[in-house]
Amino acid sequence: MYNSSSQMKLINKYALFFFFIFLLVILILSSAFYITRHDRQKAEIISQAVENIRGVAASILVSPTPSIPAPTPTIFEYTIGIVNLPADVIERGFATFTWNINGPPTTIKSTSVYFGQQSTPGNLTKDILPQNTKYSQSLKEFQSGNFAVPLVFVGNQTLTKAATYFARAYAQINGNNYWSDEKSFTVKEIPKNEIRIVNYPGHVKLNDNSTFTWEITGPATTIGYTVIVGSKESKSGMLDETVGLEKTPYKVLVKDFTNGTYQIPLTYVGNAVMPEYGIFYVRALALINDKNLWSDEKTVSVE
Repeated sequence: MYNSSSQMKLINKYALFFFFIFLLVILILSSAFYITRHDRQKAEIISQAVENIRGVAASILVSPTPSIPAPTPTIFEYTIGIVNLPADVIERGFATFTWNINGPPTTIKSTSVYFGQQSTPGNLTKDILPQNTKYSQSLKEFQSGNFAVPLVFVGNQTLTKAATYFARAYAQINGNNYWSDEKSFTVKEIPKNEIRIVNYPGHVKLNDNSTFTWEITGPATTIGYTVIVGSKESKSGMLDETVGLEKTPYKVLVKDFTNGTYQIPLTYVGNAVMPEYGIFYVRALALINDKNLWSDEKTVSVE
């Protein structure tokens, strides 16, 4: 009994040992199978990636290199403009012109302001020379020389005639003609003294006192002689400064301001007695800087 029982225990022990060995073998084989399968998937992924890289490399080698366009050069254009034209200038006065030239630094040989009483309208292109315009005058200071630009130029000239003028700044740069826009300015006449009868009797009685009012306007100065003159003979029309009283039929009627010193502009009031019946033609007269200044002719009826 004892031996049979001992044998049975021994058999059970070996059976349990072989069972564990079997399980271990199964586990090892399963692990090996899993690792092999996993490595195969990784290998496939790596192989696919390699193929993709080969395809991209091949396309890069086969595709033509894209052309890069040449850069467009930047063109710097010169500009010229009038900054200031003469203002409040009178004829025979000194006029100042200011203009500028902008652009890349360079040296030019000629620039000016061209002007005249006729306009040259529109856009003047680079082939238009000064002689192709209607401008009759120009500034002389910078027409010949060497001038570094960019620069602001200032030129002067005496303007002898009252008128409206049209002007453009001009420069010759690298063989091209550059013009500013056209602008205009006005030269005024020299202020002149003027004389006129402001108030006078249209009808008077013989030997009655008659009052005349006249005024002298214009630039301030000092005079020593102004009168009211008249005659029954008319001398119509404008009388210029060279016509003296002795060259007319007029006689002095109002003598209040024939000897003295009088500041003008001024308004004068004087009295006269008309010497006889009839129609008298009267004027105011003043002597200013040895020149005769005459008013228009008026009429007075003496009854």
